[in-house]
Amino acid sequence: MTFLHYIVWGAALFFASGWTLALFLRPLHKAYLAIVIVWWVEIICAATFLNVLHLLWLMPLSLFVVMTIL
Repeated sequence: MTFLHYIVWGAALFFASGWTLALFLRPLHKAYLAIVIVWWVEIICAATFLNVLHLLWLMPLSLFVVMTIL
């Protein structure tokens, strides 16, 4: 695993865990809940059978798509 992989894992887990903690402390909107669920599914998929570098484009794309739909 390269240094870039560790950086991507750190950033993905930082944002997903931060937003999850924020939802537990103060639930805001159903879009935020949907984004957090999609992010954790993407992280689990990246850990099992995808390359972690796909999170660099999947996480922002899912944020944009969910906020556009909801």
